[in-house]
Amino acid sequence: MSSEKIRAIEGYVENAPYGNKSLASEIHGPANQATINQRIKSLVEGWNIAKEGGDNDLASALKSGIYKIAKGLKILQNKKEEYVADLHTRSNWTDHGWDDNFMTEKGVIDVSPEMNLVLGAYDPTTGTFLQKGLDDITRDWESIGDWMQTLMQGKQDLVKAKGGLNTPPPFDIDFFTNNLLKKNWRSILTDPDPTLNHNDYHNGYRLQQILHTAADANGNIPIDYNLDKNSFDPTNDTRLFEVISNDLKTAFNPNYQTSNEAKTADELMNRIS
Repeated sequence: MSSEKIRAIEGYVENAPYGNKSLASEIHGPANQATINQRIKSLVEGWNIAKEGGDNDLASALKSGIYKIAKGLKILQNKKEEYVADLHTRSNWTDHGWDDNFMTEKGVIDVSPEMNLVLGAYDPTTGTFLQKGLDDITRDWESIGDWMQTLMQGKQDLVKAKGGLNTPPPFDIDFFTNNLLKKNWRSILTDPDPTLNHNDYHNGYRLQQILHTAADANGNIPIDYNLDKNSFDPTNDTRLFEVISNDLKTAFNPNYQTSNEAKTADELMNRIS
């Protein structure tokens, strides 16, 4: 996300008239608070009428609805706090366009007949007004985490221990790579990698590095190449594992060759001989 966008959101957070003692119903703007208050007022009036009429089942249902709305607002408040806290650690994996609008009072809150919160805002990616439930908001949220420091330290340790074909590395590189990817692969795929030269062909991104290796001599990616970001999940895919593992092995042994590189070298030698 651009620094201008971050500054704009920070400006909103700094100037918003809300604090720790603010109600969960008021932190999304006066229009949404009015909608919520009207709905709660309607439920309370219905509860009073039901109680006076002896309809205990209806009264109980209306009371449960009030509690359900209050609980939903508290959950939404927590999500807004998480959104603000993650502003500088959010990963490029997540498209926050809808979030950035809704969380800065450019959204609409409604309540469904089942007393669930219905959250709407303009989604700049699709160009549509999109409605979400509470569970949908954070479904794809991803933070950068601490993998960058771990990977940098691992690579530095390998460079310091530089060896050759007959010298073992100071740690199991494949095991290290697998552990690194387990919880961090989404961020590793989409966020700048500090162990890569950002002035190189990949601009410091693993995804660009992977696509470069998949391209032919003319720079074209195969038509059937799977570019869906979820297809890079290392549980079922080895592309991320291979580029990181190969980089680390090269850091330890500059003469290291991947199987493809070794095959190409053998073919070249055969043609020469």
